Amino acid sequence: MKLSRIVLSIALLSSLPLQAGVVNVGSGSYTTDHPGYDQAGRNKVPAGTPQLSGDAVGHPVPTNDWWSNVLYKDQSENIFAYPMGMRTRADGLTLAYIPKGAMVDFSPVHISVGNITSAKTTVSDYSDWTFTMRWGSGSEYFDATAGLAMPFVYFTKHSSQSVTVSFREGMGTVSVDGSTLVLSKGFNGASFAIYAPEGSTWTGSGYSYTSTLGGKKYWSAAILPLSTTDAIATARSLRQYAFVFPADTRVDYSYDEATAQVRTDYVVTPDVKEGSTSTVLLGLLPHHWAHLASGSAVPTGLTYATLRGEVRTLAGNRFSTVNTFGGILPTLPYVEEGASAGFSKAELDRLEAEVVADHGLTGWTDSYNDGQLLNRLIQTAHVAKASGNNAVFNRAFNLVKQRLENWLTYTSGEKAFLFYYNKDWTTMFGYPAGHGQDEYINDHHFHWGYFIHAAAFIEQYSPGWATQWGDMVNLLVRDAATSDRNDPMFPYLRNFSPYAGHCWANGVASLPQGNDQETTSESMQFHSSLIHGGSVTGNRAVRYLGIYMYATEQSAVEEYWFDQHERIFPSDWKYSLVSRVFGNDFDNGTFWTADIAASYGIELYPIHGGSFYLGRNLDYVRKLWSEIAANTGILSNEVNPNLWHDTMWEYLSFIDPQKAIELYNSNPKRNLKFGISQAQTYHWLHAMNVLGQYDSSVTADYPVAMAFRKGEKVTHVAYNYGSTPRTVTFSDGATLVVEARAMGIDGGVVVPPVPSEPTTPVVSVTSPAAGSTVKMGEAVTLQASATVESSTITAVDFLVDGTLVGTATAAPYAVQWTPTKEGVRVITARATAANGKQTVSASVDVNAKASSTGGGDESVCSVTSDELTEGSGIAYRLSFESAANGDVTVTAESLTDVIGLVAFVRDLTNGFTEMQMQEAGDKKFTYTLTGHSVGEAIKVACKFAWAGGGIGVTAPFTYVVGDNCNSSMVEREFADSDVRVYPVPASDCLHIDIAGTDHNHIYIWSADGSLMLDSQVGASTTVNVSHWHPGVYFLALRRRGPHHAGARQRGGVALVPCACRRQRAGKHRK
Repeated sequence: MKLSRIVLSIALLSSLPLQAGVVNVGSGSYTTDHPGYDQAGRNKVPAGTPQLSGDAVGHPVPTNDWWSNVLYKDQSENIFAYPMGMRTRADGLTLAYIPKGAMVDFSPVHISVGNITSAKTTVSDYSDWTFTMRWGSGSEYFDATAGLAMPFVYFTKHSSQSVTVSFREGMGTVSVDGSTLVLSKGFNGASFAIYAPEGSTWTGSGYSYTSTLGGKKYWSAAILPLSTTDAIATARSLRQYAFVFPADTRVDYSYDEATAQVRTDYVVTPDVKEGSTSTVLLGLLPHHWAHLASGSAVPTGLTYATLRGEVRTLAGNRFSTVNTFGGILPTLPYVEEGASAGFSKAELDRLEAEVVADHGLTGWTDSYNDGQLLNRLIQTAHVAKASGNNAVFNRAFNLVKQRLENWLTYTSGEKAFLFYYNKDWTTMFGYPAGHGQDEYINDHHFHWGYFIHAAAFIEQYSPGWATQWGDMVNLLVRDAATSDRNDPMFPYLRNFSPYAGHCWANGVASLPQGNDQETTSESMQFHSSLIHGGSVTGNRAVRYLGIYMYATEQSAVEEYWFDQHERIFPSDWKYSLVSRVFGNDFDNGTFWTADIAASYGIELYPIHGGSFYLGRNLDYVRKLWSEIAANTGILSNEVNPNLWHDTMWEYLSFIDPQKAIELYNSNPKRNLKFGISQAQTYHWLHAMNVLGQYDSSVTADYPVAMAFRKGEKVTHVAYNYGSTPRTVTFSDGATLVVEARAMGIDGGVVVPPVPSEPTTPVVSVTSPAAGSTVKMGEAVTLQASATVESSTITAVDFLVDGTLVGTATAAPYAVQWTPTKEGVRVITARATAANGKQTVSASVDVNAKASSTGGGDESVCSVTSDELTEGSGIAYRLSFESAANGDVTVTAESLTDVIGLVAFVRDLTNGFTEMQMQEAGDKKFTYTLTGHSVGEAIKVACKFAWAGGGIGVTAPFTYVVGDNCNSSMVEREFADSDVRVYPVPASDCLHIDIAGTDHNHIYIWSADGSLMLDSQVGASTTVNVSHWHPGVYFLALRRRGPHHAGARQRGGVALVPCACRRQRAGKHRK
C-alpha cells in the first residue's frame, strides 16, 4: 500500500483534523456539510460510497485511476491493463484480450473459488500501479491483484475451497501441462496460462477445470503474446515468474535543476511465494522504454502488441526513466512597435479594453467556465502590464482577485462559489460544478488548474497574498495531486497515473472503454499552474511536483495522443492525433461533436506560456498544421463554432508567425471561442514573429525560462518570481541576470544552428475539397501544395485509394484523374524532397457518382453529418436510392468506431414507424421502404445503438422519391424565419444564427423567470448550456433598427421558444 511519505511532500493544513461545518483556512474557508442544491438542481455528490475492504479501508479514496470503476460499480466491466482486459462478476474475475473498445459480455476465461460470491466486488489494497480486488468477506474470501502493463494477475485465497477455471466453449484449445492450465488461441486469438503451485493438479475436461492447489493459497494467470505459436512452450518459459507477486509498487521522482532533467524510479517490492526467481515480470510502455535512464535495467523479454504500442517485458524489480523539462513562461515578452510589421500599441490597448469591458464573470456559471474566464483575464492582464496599460491591468487584476477569493470563501447558507469537502469520497467539490466535476469526480485537474494559475498570478503582482490564501489554494493542489502519501484528506496523485504517465479525467471511470482523458492541453496547464504557483511562493515541493508531471505527461502525450514517433496508431489511421484516449480505445471525437476541427482544437486549447511542449517537435507541428489546413476551414475563415481560429493561429505561430498574423488580419469579425482573449492572440502572434521558434535543445537551471531561435540568433527569456535578482544559466552557456519579479530578455546571441536531420516536406491536398462530389467518367483536377525547408520538392505523387494515378514535378502540383468507380474515393498526395525525405498528406474523401442520365427512373442521394436529435458520440452517412416502383433503399453507415452496432430506420412521413435494418458490411446497414410513389416527399431518420447503452438518432431528412439527389436536412421552423436556433433540444452548446444585422441583443429566461443570459451578439453566437437544468427556456432577441417582419413582437422583442437538456453525465464536455 501507499503508506510511506515521499520526500517532496506538501505541508498539511494546521486546521486538521476536520470538524463539522465551516473550516477556516487562513483568510479562506470551506464546508464539510453539503450546502444543498441550487435552483437548477446542481451541487451533486457521487452515488453511494466507495466499495473498499481490507487494507484499503480508512485511507483516502483513489479515484481517477485506470481501475477506479471497481470503487463505484457493484461489478465492473471496464478494467483494462493492456494487454489484459478484465471484468468482475459476483463469483469472480473474467480475463480477456480486447484489442480495442469495450469489454465483451461473456467470459473467455473466468476464475472463481468454490461458492464464494460478492454482490459488490471491493478494492482491498492498491499501490502506484497495481490494485487488489476482493470477493467474499469474513474468513471466506479471495483476492486478485492486477497491474498496469503486467502480463500476470495474482490470486490468493482465504478458503479451503477449490479454484475453478472455466473457458468459453468452442473458443481455443485447453491443455493441462503439469500444474499449468493452458488455453491456446482463444477469443480474439489470445492464449492464457493458469499457474497452480508446484505439485498441484488440475481436474476436469473440455472447458472447465478445478484445483485444490495442493492445499496452498496462491496461484496466478498470465496472458501470452498474440504472436505465440506454441502456447505450452511459452507458458513454461513464463512459469518462473508466476509466483513472484508484487507486494507493493512505487514511483519516486527527483529533479536536477542544473540539467533540467526529471528522473523517475519505478520500484517493485516482490513477495516470493515459491521457486528460485525473485523478480517480477514487468511490462514497459513506449514512454518508458524510449526514455530509459543511463544504467537502468532494459527490457529484453517477450513483447506484447497493445493499443498503447509495444509493451516490452522486463524481469526485474526496478527501472528508471529520464525526461527533460523545457521550461515555461507566464507570458511572452512585450513587443515594441516596429519590431513586428503591423503591430500597434493602440490596437493592443483597444483589444485589452474590450476584454475587461466584456469580462463575462456573471452570477450564473460553473467551476469550469469560470476558470476559463479567469484565464482570459489573466492572459490579458499580463500583456497589459507589460505594455504599460495600467488601467486595464488594475481592472483585470481586481476582477480575478475578487472572483477567486469568493470561490475560496464559504459563507453559511450560500450555494454557489464555494468548496465542499466530501468525507465519503475524500475529495473537494467546487460548487456550482461543471461536466460531472461533482457527481462523477471528473476533471478536477482541469478546473483546479485554472484556479491555481489565478492564485499564482495574484501572488505575482501582490506579494504576500498567499500567506493568507495559500493554504486554501494548496487544498486544490492536494485534491488533484497531493505528493504526500500520508495525506489524511486526499489520495496520492489523484488525477495523475504515475505508471500510465498521464492524467485520467473520469473520477469513477464510468465509460465502457475504461477511464478517459480528452483535453491534454488543460492537463498540461494544471501542471504548469503548479510550476508557477510553487515558483512564486517558494514552495519547492509543489514546483518539482509540477515539473515531474509536466515532463512525464509531455512524453505520454507525444506517444499516445500525437503518435509523433509513428508507433502507436494503426497504419491506416486518418489523422495525426487523437482527441480522446480511453483505457482501451482512442478516437477523434469529442464529448460534444464529431467535428474534426474540435478534435484538433481540444488538444491545443488554451495556448499560453506553458504550452511550448506543443512546439518542441517542429516537424510534427508542420505535419499537423498541414493536416489542419486540409481538414478544416481555417484558411478560408470558415464560420464554425468548433473551429477555434485564435487557438489555431497561435499554434501556427510555432512555425510560421507571419502567416498566422496574415490569417488574423483577414478575419477581424470572427466569433471568439469562450475563454479566448483577443488581446493575447494579437500580442502572442507578434511576439512569436519577433522571437522566432522555440529552441527545445536549450534548457535552463530555472524552470521559468526558455530560448528562441530566429536564424542564427538565439534569444533567452526568463521571468524571476523571486524578491531578489537572479542569474539564470542556460545549457548553451548563456547567462541572463533577471531583476526581481520581472521579465528578463537578452538582445539575442548569434549561435550557429546545430546541423539537423533533413527536414520533411509539408504537403496537403487542396483540390477537390473534402466531402465534395465528383462524376464518373469526367476528368477531375487533383491539386496539392507542397513545401520543404532547406531543400526542394522533386515530385508530388497523387494516389486514389492507395493507387498512383499521376505525378507532378513542378508547381502548381496537379494531375488529371477520371473516376471509374462509384462510391467514396480516398485521395492522398505524396511529396518527395531532394534530400530524400517523403511525406504523405492527410487524406481527402470525395464521393464519386454516376452522371445523371436525365431519365429520372432512380436517384441516389447521400448526406454526411454528426447532427443528432437524441444521444451523442456518432457521425454518420445516410444515402437513399429509388427504384422505378417507388421503393426506397435507405443505407445508414456509422463513421465512428463503436462496439456492437445495430441500426433502425424511422419512416416519419405519415406518423412514426421504426424497423431494424439489415447489416450490409462494416458499420453499414440497409432497409427498403415500400408503399411510396415516385414524386412523393418522404421524411426519414435513422437510429444507431451500440454496446454500453450508446444511442444516436440522426436528424430527419426529406427525400423526394425518384428525384435526382434532392435530399435536405429538415430544420426546425421558428416564428422568425431569419432566426435559426439549433440543435433543439440542446445538450451542451446552443447555436443561434440571426440574419439581417450584426447588432443584436439576446436574452434567455428559464420557465420560472430566471434570467440565464443577457448578452450583445453579432450575426451568430454559441451559448454553453451544459450546466443548465433540463426544461423549457425562452429566447428573446432585440435588434438595433426596424423590427424584422414575421417575428412576434413584444415591446421590440421577438420571442423564440427553445428547450435545452443536458447531455448524459459522466463525460467531459465543452
